[in-house]
Amino acid sequence: ERIKGGTWIKKEKRLDQLPIFIRENAVIPMLMQVPEDIETKYENMNIVLSIGDGKISDTYYDEESSQSFQAEIRQETLHIKTDMSIARVTVYTEKQLKGCTVNGQGTVFRSKRNLLNIYEYDNIQKREIREKL
Repeated sequence: ERIKGGTWIKKEKRLDQLPIFIRENAVIPMLMQVPEDIETKYENMNIVLSIGDGKISDTYYDEESSQSFQAEIRQETLHIKTDMSIARVTVYTEKQLKGCTVNGQGTVFRSKRNLLNIYEYDNIQKREIREKL
């Protein structure tokens, strides 16, 4: 659901849901699974991405290391460049996308809904398919 910014939002409170509001051209990196100890390097990130006409370029810092994430839509293709360990990317956009590249390689990218154009790149599922073959 797209909501115009600069306004107060009143939503029905539900115990089984947590609303997340994300600005256009923003990234929310999340862990797929909580690490067993604090020293474990973050891997298999779930990226939630809201993108419009702009280019996203962020750097994430963890202690002494840093990881970069860049995303941009060009010619109906989402281009992602990152050194993060990505398991899944969920994209919210008003644009129609025909494809996606991650670090220069074409990926399987499926549309989930047409309302706001939600797309998903699932690297975990791709790995499981390769293992079965």
